[in-house]
Amino acid sequence: MVFKRKKKQTTLKNLKSLFFPDGGWRRAIEYLSHRIKRLQDSPHRIALGLSFGVFASFSPLFGFHFVLGALLAYVFKANIFASILGTFFLNPITFPFIAAISFKTGIFILDQFFNFKNERNSSDTWILHSEIKGLGVFEQFI
Repeated sequence: MVFKRKKKQTTLKNLKSLFFPDGGWRRAIEYLSHRIKRLQDSPHRIALGLSFGVFASFSPLFGFHFVLGALLAYVFKANIFASILGTFFLNPITFPFIAAISFKTGIFILDQFFNFKNERNSSDTWILHSEIKGLGVFEQFI
């Protein structure tokens, strides 16, 4: 590795720099914009990768946004790095809005408000409500 620290940083310092970059947020955003400008790919593939990343950040699979964005970019031959940058659309500021939209979409699909307190096992609730929007087809595979 060419650029390596002489002293290894502590875990606490690494965690702090995750939320508060050493050079500041403005410098971090400028760095990401320069990285996007210097990508060696066609503008179409970069835009497609970025759009897949933003699409993946809206999915309710919290924690798998990077994987989903990179997988979509790989399948459709888009820029994988741009898709990973696109997943940064979901951040602590936009997270409550995206989570609320995902929750409202789930309520629309299930056609009712779901209360976790009344269910004994929340992992099989999709089976209980699968007939509502025509999803009963999947019940035969269980």
